[in-house]
Formats: sequence, structure tokens, C-alpha cells
Amino acid sequence: MTDTIKPTRSELLSVRKRVRLARKGHELLKRKRDALLLEFFRLLKESQERHRRLRETYVAADRNMREARALESDLRIRAAALAVQKGAPARISVRNVAGVRVPEIRREAVVTAGPIADTLLIQDLSVSYRDVVDRVLDTAAQETALRRVLAEVRKVKRRSLALEKMLIPRLQAQESRIRLELEERGREEFVRLKKRKRQET
Repeated sequence: MTDTIKPTRSELLSVRKRVRLARKGHELLKRKRDALLLEFFRLLKESQERHRRLRETYVAADRNMREARALESDLRIRAAALAVQKGAPARISVRNVAGVRVPEIRREAVVTAGPIADTLLIQDLSVSYRDVVDRVLDTAAQETALRRVLAEVRKVKRRSLALEKMLIPRLQAQESRIRLELEERGREEFVRLKKRKRQET
């Protein structure tokens, strides 16, 4: 590609314009990377909090299960579990986080009635495991957002480095080569004109 560049003034101006554009793009990519990193660390902190809440919810659900198994028959617990096993549909939407599309998962509420929740203990058990499912969905969406933002950070970093280490130096070398060749031509033209002037006098 460098062999096809003609050392003309218009080409020099074109290369200078491309260098300015590449530098501006590099600066924008650095800003985007910084914004994505801030968003990543915010999401990471949220994710840690959601993991903590998930553990707490699961421990409470497990405690309710042990209590229910101690006071109710396994057959009755299984019957209640099978009755609500169908569960509630989840809605998946997409939101924009720092320019990255991430999923948001929400489970619709389920109202149980009738013989499923015939004791308060089984009702508590049902509610606690629904909370666990909600927390799992919430944590999964958060983890996906975290991974996508991190992938975008890596992509922006690669682009930024490609501009900084490859494109900008190559364009600067082209600019330098064209400038040197134009200066050399200018000197040759000056010497040629001087010789002609001497010959005329």
C-alpha cells in the first residue's frame, strides 16, 4: 500500500487529514473504554451484592425446606412442588448499558390458590423457593451484563491499540516519506533553477 502513494501535496494533505482522524478516533475509543470500565466495576459491585442476596435467600429457603420436612410428609411437599412446577413465564427484554445491549430477565408473578398451599409451612416454602428463582434470574442477567461489558472493553481496547500501534505510526511514516520527498524535489527544483539562471547570465 505504501508503494502506491504518490508524493504530491494533495496526498500529503490527505494523509495528514487521516492522521488527525485516526488520533481523534483513538481518543474517542480511550474515552469509551474508560466509561465501559467504570460501568464494569459498577456492575461488578452490584453482582457481588446480588450473589450475597442469592446466598441468603437460598439459605432461608433451605431452612424452610428442613422445617417442612420435619413437620410435613415428603408426599405432601412433593405434591405441592409438582403443582407449582410449571412456574411462571419469564420476560426477557434488552437494555442498553454503556452502549452494550444486555438482557434483563423478569419473572411474572404467580398466584397460587387451592389445595397447593394448604398449610402456612408449605406456603412459606413455596414463597421462599420462588424468591430463590427470582434471585437466580436476576443474578444470571447481571452476570450476562457483566460478561458483555467486559467483552466490549476488550474489543475497544484491541481497536484502540490497533490505532495507536499500527495505523497511526504507519500514516505518520507515510506523511514523513511524502514530506521528505517533496522537500527533496523542492531542493532539486531550486538547484535546477539556479543552474538555469547561471546559464542564462
